[in-house]
Amino acid sequence: MIELNFRGMAAVVAQSHHIFGLRAGVRNNLLFYDEQTVIYPCGNNCVRYNIDQKWQKFIPGMEKSHSMQALAISANRRYLAVAEHGEKGTITIYDLQHEQSRKRKVLTGGEVPVQEFVCMAFSPDSKYLLGQAGGPEWTLFYWVWEKHKVMATVRTTSTGPIHQVSFNPQDNTQICVSGNGVFKLFRYAEGALKQSNSVKLETQNILSHAWMSEERVIAGTETGRLLVLESGDLRWEMSVTSTAPTQEAERHTEKRKLEDAPSVPDSLPRVTAIAAYSKGFACSAGPGTVCLFEKTEEKDNYRKTREIKIPPDSCRNEPSQAEQQEITTLCISPSEETLATSTDQGQLYYITLSSAEMSKGEQAQFEFLSHSFHSSNITGLSICMRKPLIATCSLDHSVRIWNFET
Repeated sequence: MIELNFRGMAAVVAQSHHIFGLRAGVRNNLLFYDEQTVIYPCGNNCVRYNIDQKWQKFIPGMEKSHSMQALAISANRRYLAVAEHGEKGTITIYDLQHEQSRKRKVLTGGEVPVQEFVCMAFSPDSKYLLGQAGGPEWTLFYWVWEKHKVMATVRTTSTGPIHQVSFNPQDNTQICVSGNGVFKLFRYAEGALKQSNSVKLETQNILSHAWMSEERVIAGTETGRLLVLESGDLRWEMSVTSTAPTQEAERHTEKRKLEDAPSVPDSLPRVTAIAAYSKGFACSAGPGTVCLFEKTEEKDNYRKTREIKIPPDSCRNEPSQAEQQEITTLCISPSEETLATSTDQGQLYYITLSSAEMSKGEQAQFEFLSHSFHSSNITGLSICMRKPLIATCSLDHSVRIWNFET
């Protein structure tokens, strides 16, 4: 790309060719665009990466952005929402069908001061968008985003944090909000969002949730519990490490335990991500572990059918440390062929679900979506003059050689 400067002289403008790494700390930071292409944040860009052909395309962030907060993709997979924090919180919506992923709208809190949006969700028909602002106000915005119109706002909590918001997959007017001590369903009617459930889970830090049907939501907690709620009421719960749900006789006792539970040690498996699919759902189950649950013939139940592990990483100074990574995002490809995940140490993995189901008796393992990335700050870089090679060193105690053409 050549540009002319104000003196008429040719100026060379550098363009990104390949970006190595993943920006951790961004909510929902791995998305499937289609069967072969994923989207994830890296630096101040969102990367569209083709898993089979290995090419990348880039969606640049805002020029004055300080950080990226969250991503969301529409149900029809045409639109990408990117929440960024600059002088104020903004949400930019891009049209992914456009060759350059054209910017469609930029949403802000308007007259409501918003420093950041911590999570987002598109409606099932892709016309509406939820944006959850951060503290101290924790205001939830409900937009008709194409018209730049705020339909309603509501304060979802007084303390925070809120970890996730979502739409009922069959109903644009019903919304689920979950977080620390929060599991709320809201219904949009007559220009307002009104809470429609009254379940008390104040002592539970709900890290993730997923709609299983029009009535049923599964939520995951910091203490390794899976809660099944129907029409906003708690039906049953189980430990993510067990194979069967709590039986009827134990439900009331377990419900009381949930309401009275004290803070829990870090050793319990945090359910940081849940992804629903036609057979059931996948969820994180502690460091380096994802579990698959499938529906049983019994009406309300699910059973654990598989555990998938992150393997040791030979590129690391201590390969076994890779197994201790926390899962941050789970996503399933449109045809439900592939399960992909991101971690808190900036790694991307995937597995073919059919191979996970077939590996009976053997430990199913993820593999790298592209390759192993640095897991900490890069402190040095050197470029080879004669070959397409770059060397980097990092606080993760590794030195790596990258070929930016292959």
